[in-house]
Amino acid sequence: MPPHPPPQQPEPSAYKEGMARYKAFTSPFAKVFLGAVFTYQIIYWTWVKLEMEEVKVGKNQQLAALEKEARELTGVVEK
Repeated sequence: MPPHPPPQQPEPSAYKEGMARYKAFTSPFAKVFLGAVFTYQIIYWTWVKLEMEEVKVGKNQQLAALEKEARELTGVVEK
């Protein structure tokens, strides 16, 4: 009877080797990605808020000018 060969360890698949290599980078990549998205959102909403305030000031100035013109046309004197 021939001797039994020693049991061989199954070789890890190429997929598992690749996953093990990139697993170390998953957490840092996620942190940087989420930080970038968060920063973008803060900058975007700040920009929108400032732009809305600028439009509001312009509309208020236009409204004040139209009110003044309406008073002049109707002859109402501002007190």
